[in-house]
Parts: sequence; C-alpha cells; structure tokens
Amino acid sequence: MAYATYMYCWSCKHKFMRDEKITRQSECPKCMAPLRCCRQCRHFSPGSYNDCDESEADYSGENEAVNFCSYWQPANAPIPANAKLGRNSKDSAKKRWDDLFKN
Repeated sequence: MAYATYMYCWSCKHKFMRDEKITRQSECPKCMAPLRCCRQCRHFSPGSYNDCDESEADYSGENEAVNFCSYWQPANAPIPANAKLGRNSKDSAKKRWDDLFKN
C-alpha cells in the first residue's frame, strides 16, 4: 500500500513526506510530537462534542497524546494553532450564557 503523501505536524506545522503508515510510535521528524493523536486526526473538530466529529469515537481525554482510537485518520491539512478546544473555553461559555439574556 502506498503512503507517499505530504503531511503537516499539528504541533510545529512542519510539512514532511509521509512514506509509511502512521503508528502509535510515529513522531514528527522536526519536533518529535506524536502523530497518532486527536490533533493530527481528520475528525478533530474543536468545539464539537469531545472535540471530534465522529459520533461513535470514545473520549480520549488528551488531544495531544497518543491514543488508541479506531476512527483515527491522518489530517490532510494542519489545524490552525489558534483553534480553541471546546471544553477549555470558559470565556466562550460565559459569553454564550450572557448572550442568552441580551435584549
């Protein structure tokens, strides 16, 4: 099976050639960040339930750590560095709460 394609690291945004299957031991060649993690997955969706658009996926707990998710697929493009994760956005929750009661 051919894997020769370009990939971006979720952490440092380094573009590199992916020439083999991504495994739990795979790391970015530049910054050594794990590649088989939520932040590197095409289903990663900050703000969605569990920050994932795959409804059947189990909660992983840490988006930047290696995981065992069976729905994991490599992302084709980098996630913006300024993307906010839904569960960490207290200001966003407060703003939405306040917006409910505006006239």
